[in-house]
Amino acid sequence: MTKPFDPRGFPAPVPPVPFLGIATLSQTGMSFVQQGIVVMGVYFASQFRLSLAQMGLVTTALSLGVMVSMVVMGAVADRLGPQRLLCFGAAAMAAVSLSLLWVSGFAALLGVLFVLGVVLAIAPASGTKAVFTAFFDRPRGMVMGIRQTGVPLGALIAASLLPRLAGGPHGFKPMFWLFAAELLALGWTFAAAIPKNPAQGGWRPRAHCRPPPGPSRTAGR
Repeated sequence: MTKPFDPRGFPAPVPPVPFLGIATLSQTGMSFVQQGIVVMGVYFASQFRLSLAQMGLVTTALSLGVMVSMVVMGAVADRLGPQRLLCFGAAAMAAVSLSLLWVSGFAALLGVLFVLGVVLAIAPASGTKAVFTAFFDRPRGMVMGIRQTGVPLGALIAASLLPRLAGGPHGFKPMFWLFAAELLALGWTFAAAIPKNPAQGGWRPRAHCRPPPGPSRTAGR
């Protein structure tokens, strides 16, 4: 079995280490938004005059959307390939993030955050498929573990940055613009680094990784 970070035979346009770094950043960007909404719960409550129960719903609406659509997005990644899904999905995530600029009430905020969660599930679904596939003939436990460090990293960055950003003279607007910009930039960057799905005519396993011919193929020779 090939070592995880051996660049020889790696199917992506970039070597394994940069590929995994980009994948981790993509996961960080998704977590930055998801955890950022939780971090900003008190600010939402103040801005929209929410009760504690309403604040709880607002801070969990996005995660509920992710949960509802995760299985579907995984199936779509299997069918279309993670590269194509993430390319379109990054634009959708950015567009929904920007729609928060026009939200003015609790019901609208709840609905948009739920929809944002639905499309945000594209990032982990396509990212997991892409990393698992790119490292197909290599040990993947450590690789997947490294990528998952993006989850707490995104939460840390959100907790450090977003309260200061939303506390400025422009309120939430810079935060929503930042959500859209980083989701689009990181999503498209990762999509460009993902090898094509085998079903789309892309890479194939190297010859020594293919299973040997079975008895039915060698019988009669």
